[in-house]
Amino acid sequence: MMEEYAFDVIPAEHVNVRKLIGIVGATFVDLDVFFRLQTERFELSQVSLQGLADKCSELDRTVQNLWQDLKRHFEYEEEHLPPILGKTLTQALKLEHEGIERMMELVLKTIAETKFVDSTQSEMLAKKTVLQEMIGKLTDKVEAHAKDEEVLVKLIKLAIENPEKITS
Repeated sequence: MMEEYAFDVIPAEHVNVRKLIGIVGATFVDLDVFFRLQTERFELSQVSLQGLADKCSELDRTVQNLWQDLKRHFEYEEEHLPPILGKTLTQALKLEHEGIERMMELVLKTIAETKFVDSTQSEMLAKKTVLQEMIGKLTDKVEAHAKDEEVLVKLIKLAIENPEKITS
């Protein structure tokens, strides 16, 4: 029994540890998106009302690019994490991904539908505020997701690296 563990289980656990180390690195995609969203939110708050249309176009491009990065990251996680996380945690991860996806699509839709032509100054300010709030909520959601993943990965890595300390 011990030989089976030594020759089969331990090497498999080491493979899982190497995968987790790669996944820990991939978690930084979430953090990168978070910081890029924070930057966009700040820049949006600083833009003059006259520059809103240009900033809105730039915001659309940036959020589109961020969404592409996140989709690739989510696909990677959903492909590689199920054997490590198990069914329940994988489902929870997918639910978080879907929530971020819905919010991202709402932000993109709002950006696309936001027009500043023929808007009064107060209307422009209101539209700017709505965009800032949406980017803020999206930023918070991505940051929370990244933190959740980091906790999961740390706990799983700890368990895999210390199988002798786990009691039944």
